[in-house]
Amino acid sequence: LENYAVEIDGEPVRLTKKEIEILWTLAANTNKVFSRDVLLDKLWGFDFYGDSRTVDLHVQRMRKKLGLEEKIVPVYKIGYRLEVDG
Repeated sequence: LENYAVEIDGEPVRLTKKEIEILWTLAANTNKVFSRDVLLDKLWGFDFYGDSRTVDLHVQRMRKKLGLEEKIVPVYKIGYRLEVDG
């Protein structure tokens, strides 16, 4: 996180700052569900005036860039979870 850089198999993946922060939050808390509101408050701050759909957009783009559509899963009407076996 300190370099705001992500690599897959040694190849850099271009993610936005918010995408990296979402990834870091989910990866540091695998299998835990984060609501959209919690992610907004934690990563955008209490004074953010957008809505929770901004989280959906960032997560959708990040999942596609990283090929993690099967691992970062939406939890119906709540938020997102990074699923890790074991």
